[in-house]
Amino acid sequence: MTVANEPTGYSATQIVLHWAIAALIVLQLLLGEDIKPAYRAFSRGTEPALPTSSTPTFMSMSA
Repeated sequence: MTVANEPTGYSATQIVLHWAIAALIVLQLLLGEDIKPAYRAFSRGTEPALPTSSTPTFMSMSA
């Protein structure tokens, strides 16, 4: 028995959001190494050291 107006699949918005989040997770896995020192400093109650790698960071891109 089917109900009127019952969705038969995912909407385009749901599909786009799914793949956008999946892409962001992959990007975080590839470029997210800088979060480890920041979390370590947070858990110790100190300030994280400035990045020493040549990898661009959010702060260097926004300046």
